[in-house]
Amino acid sequence: MQHLGFEKSSLEATVQQQRNKIEALQRDLQATTSEKAAIQDFIKQSRPSHHDSLTNQLKDRIRDLECELDKIKNTQQESTLQKQCTQAEVEKYKELYLEEVKISKCEAKELERHVHIFLSGNNNSDSCFLIHLPSKSHFSTCSVSGVEA
Repeated sequence: MQHLGFEKSSLEATVQQQRNKIEALQRDLQATTSEKAAIQDFIKQSRPSHHDSLTNQLKDRIRDLECELDKIKNTQQESTLQKQCTQAEVEKYKELYLEEVKISKCEAKELERHVHIFLSGNNNSDSCFLIHLPSKSHFSTCSVSGVEA
């Protein structure tokens, strides 16, 4: 009997220890569940704000890139316009140069004709007079007959 009493006490102590362990585990489980719920709530609350933050950052970046693209387009348009203006100016000067070459050729022919007329009509001592003739303007026009207007 004593032995049974001793085993009974021992079993009751073991049962009590097991109850205490189970209660401790239940408290730990409840605390862990509460922490898990708190973490999940925090995640749920932070996700939208984090998502909104990322969305706003992306919108800002898109806006910045669009502004940069507009600047590049404007610069490109200005460059193209400047290139066109330069090309038009080059064409204008090319035309003026060609006109000047044409006038120079015309004047050279006219001068050659006058020298020929002068030399055929006068003696050689008067040829010095040609040196002192004023030069003609390079911007005067030459008619089809070779006489300047």
